[in-house]
Amino acid sequence: MAMMIDQQSGFRTALGQFAAELPRLKGADRMLLVNQLRRLALASELHSAAEVVGGMADAIAREEGSALLGPWLAAIDQAASCTSETHDVAPLLLATVGVRYAH
Repeated sequence: MAMMIDQQSGFRTALGQFAAELPRLKGADRMLLVNQLRRLALASELHSAAEVVGGMADAIAREEGSALLGPWLAAIDQAASCTSETHDVAPLLLATVGVRYAH
């Protein structure tokens, strides 16, 4: 069963927990954890990060995400570091991990 991400600890800490836990999970448990991280990004108003996590969820659903875990985590971390004044970086970051972006 998937662990619950500690939503009180902040997105960066949650991303670290996510990175440590995700490789050992399979199937529905893996998707549950990805969706928890996406909800936390949205709740934290990290919209670019939420969009990149959504792209990761799509790739995992297609069973393409496992081999790209490192690039996905780097893209999510980079999106989370963007401020609200920064333009939306999600399309560029999704492209870096090979996901076609369609608005």
